[in-house]
Amino acid sequence: MSASFDRLLRVTCSTKRPPALSGGKRDEAAANLTGKLCTRFYPVTAETAIEAGLQTPHTVQQVYMDKDTDIRNGDYLTVDGVDYPVKAAFLWPWVDGESYMHVVVDKYARKV
Repeated sequence: MSASFDRLLRVTCSTKRPPALSGGKRDEAAANLTGKLCTRFYPVTAETAIEAGLQTPHTVQQVYMDKDTDIRNGDYLTVDGVDYPVKAAFLWPWVDGESYMHVVVDKYARKV
């Protein structure tokens, strides 16, 4: 990992993952990862919105995490007791050749 990038990972977060559908219903999302670190929230650029396949960049924000983070579309990123629905998660190249997880979340989150 890049020492310069690691200095940006200062926000403690966790993730939740919804279970598979069962009988046409889905239970509440359950804890998946805890004690992870991510960057602060950043605005999403038009380029990022296009890359993530989103049409409303003004309703989303983004964070970056370690590339080995098990997070995907449909999960929730929890920061300070607030669940942010994950709209897109993909690897993003850093300047030193390393890759990091780029996570786009909905701004309109729910308080847990």
